[in-house]
Amino acid sequence: MHQAIRLLPLCLLLFAVNTKTSAQNLSFGSDKTFSGIIDSLELKVQNWANKFIEVNSEKEFGQLVPFRKDLEHFIDTNITRVLLIKDQVHSQLLCIAVLNLLIYEKSMISKGYILFEKLTTNSTNEQINAAFKNLERLSEGESALMIKIADAQKQFAQSNQIILTGTDSTGTNK
Repeated sequence: MHQAIRLLPLCLLLFAVNTKTSAQNLSFGSDKTFSGIIDSLELKVQNWANKFIEVNSEKEFGQLVPFRKDLEHFIDTNITRVLLIKDQVHSQLLCIAVLNLLIYEKSMISKGYILFEKLTTNSTNEQINAAFKNLERLSEGESALMIKIADAQKQFAQSNQIILTGTDSTGTNK
């Protein structure tokens, strides 16, 4: 079990680095919609993880419910929000990329996060590790989705003649 506790912060750090880098890249013009969604998603995942670390030693996994529900509500709200965004100056690919991330995270809730809530004080370390490994396996696809978001953001910038921070006029990293 101690191995799982040590791996969780590492996984969250990797997610945080990936999302923070991409979120910073999405801050184009005065529109912070997409970067705000990704930053807030990262924060809500981090809140859940912090609570998991806190409740794990006493195996009080029921305390994760409000954090999972908050994350789930955020995702549902922002799926609707992104679906309502009208294509403004070639933003459709970016909307789709962010939407795909949100849908992916929603599936992680039903296939991963919620499994922790079924654990009890009688759960074995093997059961806890299995739930953690399942969540870790599910999270493997996040990096590819973040790359797609970054690519869509570059295309958006090129279509609208926006020079992104850290790139030259062709959208290539400096």
